[in-house]
Amino acid sequence: NGKKRQSALFDKSGNWKDTETEINYNALPAKVQRAFETEFEGYRVQEVYELETPDKGIFYELTAFKGAKNFAALFSPKGELLQKEEGETAE
Repeated sequence: NGKKRQSALFDKSGNWKDTETEINYNALPAKVQRAFETEFEGYRVQEVYELETPDKGIFYELTAFKGAKNFAALFSPKGELLQKEEGETAE
């Protein structure tokens, strides 16, 4: 239906912590796409989110898989890989 998921997180006092918006891979900045394709060659993208925080700005989180391996990766808008975490593997 073309609708994307979006969520916002607030602390107990009502202060905004972050917003997470599902986006299309093609909506990523070109530098993030190139970095992902270099770091995760042959992986298929499962989900892409734009994360925004009040103190650190915008980041991009991608989950991807290749066979039984899957990863979640966090990139800066400049395409810098900030975090890479291996997920559950299929048996």
